[in-house]
Amino acid sequence: MINRFSPWWHDVPLPSEPDAQALFLSWYTFDESAQCWNKHMPANPDTNSNDSTRPSDSAGNADTTSSELTLVTWNVDAFGARPEDRMAAIISTLQGQGATAAAAPDVLFFQEVSRAMLQFLLNDAWIRGRWYSSESGASVTGWPRGQQFTTATFLSRDRFTNGGCGGGGGGSSSSSIGPIWRTKYPSRFGRDALCCDVFLPSSSSGRREGTTRVRLVNVHLDSLPIQPSKRPRQVAIVANMLRGAGRGLVAGDFNPVLPEDDTLLVDSRLVDVWTALHPGEEGFTWGIDGQQPFPAGRLDKVGVVGLQATAIEVLHPGVLPSSRENDEGETASEEQSEQRKQRDEDEQPLPWSDHSGLRFSCALVDAQHPQV
Repeated sequence: MINRFSPWWHDVPLPSEPDAQALFLSWYTFDESAQCWNKHMPANPDTNSNDSTRPSDSAGNADTTSSELTLVTWNVDAFGARPEDRMAAIISTLQGQGATAAAAPDVLFFQEVSRAMLQFLLNDAWIRGRWYSSESGASVTGWPRGQQFTTATFLSRDRFTNGGCGGGGGGSSSSSIGPIWRTKYPSRFGRDALCCDVFLPSSSSGRREGTTRVRLVNVHLDSLPIQPSKRPRQVAIVANMLRGAGRGLVAGDFNPVLPEDDTLLVDSRLVDVWTALHPGEEGFTWGIDGQQPFPAGRLDKVGVVGLQATAIEVLHPGVLPSSRENDEGETASEEQSEQRKQRDEDEQPLPWSDHSGLRFSCALVDAQHPQV
């Protein structure tokens, strides 16, 4: 793999791939005083430092010393109507609101994020206050001409400390952030893999002064049944990157629309988490409403190596309230009433996305937790 890197990331283990290029990026955190997203450089791993960017409200903080990890991946549908409202509904669900709701995840992977949706995410108070972002305001304004959507990754500031590419932050055993980059690989649509390393505590590995590197890769593989398909090579490149780190996961929209796509993960010697934990179950994440021109399918997947998958579930999207419900209580003129009547006749229920999300949990593999 061709590397274009800052010296800060010189020790990132990456395989050599003639048709892949790693372009290193910056993490971003929101600066309340300046009201903007600023580049965030992980602390030098050779120094001890308190992470001043972490949320001050410790009541919501996750256990930074755990070796377990929870991730949600979701293709959020760049082309549906009311993008901000749909994104708001997804974010509200992921916050873990309500007494019986699951706790917020440690990692968020989004695919097919439109410009409007990205702007909403970067303006959202919860995202600003509690997450490291792969994207910034420049991501919104600097898109190449013709680009319709992107992938985006967020890491919880409750969970991950301001670590470094070396992973421990002066011997700390807390979970910490590492480098982030995009891997450009063969694609008919300009797709890439959004990659990052995190470091999780591991008393058994002895690596990086008590922490272990775990690689996280967010993908939106090429679409459509075009032959020859680029998807097998895309997954092979990602799988080699994961093995280069020793352990990690790939998650996102795999677009498995050809028969050969059903075994993409297995062919690359990765564990398909859904089939490992739910053998024989369909696990469809697309087309379940019967409104799509193709049969329902398990388009969204998680693959792992060197990790113990402990749980995975499908997060089916809800439906936005109709405009009629939002209009209740408002006084309307005769003309407005007629317009609303026509709108209500035309309006169809609008799911948050045409994809369902996946919520996945895993732990480091050791003698007590062998890999599935």
